Amino acid sequence: MKEPPPGLAQARWIWLDQKRSRPNQFVCFRKSFTLARLPRRATLDLSVDSNFHLYVNGEEIGCGQFSDWPRDKTYTRYEVASKLRRGRNVIAIATHYIGRTFSCYCKGRPGLIAALTAGDRCVVSDATWRAVEHPAYRQGPMPHVTPQLSFTWAFDARRDIPWSQLRCADGRWKHARELAGATDGYWRALKPRPVPALEIGDPAPVHLTAQGWLHRHRPGRTPADTMNDDALVSDLPAQVFALPDMIDEHNYQGPPINPGHELHGKSTLIIRPPRRGADGTFVIIDLGREEVGLFEMGIEAPRGAVVDIAYGEHLDDGRVRARIGKRHFADRYTCGSGAHRFLMPFRRLG
Repeated sequence: MKEPPPGLAQARWIWLDQKRSRPNQFVCFRKSFTLARLPRRATLDLSVDSNFHLYVNGEEIGCGQFSDWPRDKTYTRYEVASKLRRGRNVIAIATHYIGRTFSCYCKGRPGLIAALTAGDRCVVSDATWRAVEHPAYRQGPMPHVTPQLSFTWAFDARRDIPWSQLRCADGRWKHARELAGATDGYWRALKPRPVPALEIGDPAPVHLTAQGWLHRHRPGRTPADTMNDDALVSDLPAQVFALPDMIDEHNYQGPPINPGHELHGKSTLIIRPPRRGADGTFVIIDLGREEVGLFEMGIEAPRGAVVDIAYGEHLDDGRVRARIGKRHFADRYTCGSGAHRFLMPFRRLG
């Protein structure tokens, strides 16, 4: 059996210090360290059960654990020398433990192991790392997207924390709990991932298909139930979106005036408040072809505004089917204050 690289061989599997694990758990980890000089080369090796989102010194490095087996794990290697600095540095990792078997995941034990090798310096995961349950994600069992695709998610930006940034008040976070060595106890192997990590490209262009107002007569048990029962009343784009002469023309990047207008990564939809009698606004956008990727959005809305997001493969009946049988094709995002960006790094959709 191939031994793990020297850095990971010194590291420990760690997790939040808790009595028992639970499915669909989101945990953030941080480790601060200092460098007297910058190395020419530095690598960071990382493995988790089940998925990760990695930052170094506030810069996004990557996400996506290889779909391996619970006891025979793989690690992903990143080159990070260009992200390091003299003095204080911070490794920050958000993780998602699925904890139930689906077609895309076989249940294992929650854990994270990491090693940063920078010249003759090695920083490894151990009990000095800090850990906290992510307060913005809803923890614990959620409705399933499908038996293949794991849980839906709910994120409340009002409870978000700057876990990925250099400055974060992590002094009150618990110290992580050491579980085992790299290939001790439960874990038997730790090998390089057999294929390169997925590359994240630019946002896919989409087309505005429909817009209007929604009437929410009876909120359902889940976002998918709720959206499935919403009444949608289409209206002209000019009635739903602010017109160019109502905003600063020098900052204007939209909105589209005609259905079918292409939106891209810099497009801005400025939505009017719901008209009298309506409970909210709906917008349907279409990629026009099959794509695989991560959900990302930028938004500015009143604190506490609720954004329900449904996704599907056709618009034959003029709407996205949020609920089909026991399958839930909808998630929920609750806005914080001001403008912010949100990326869901733990689940790919096709």
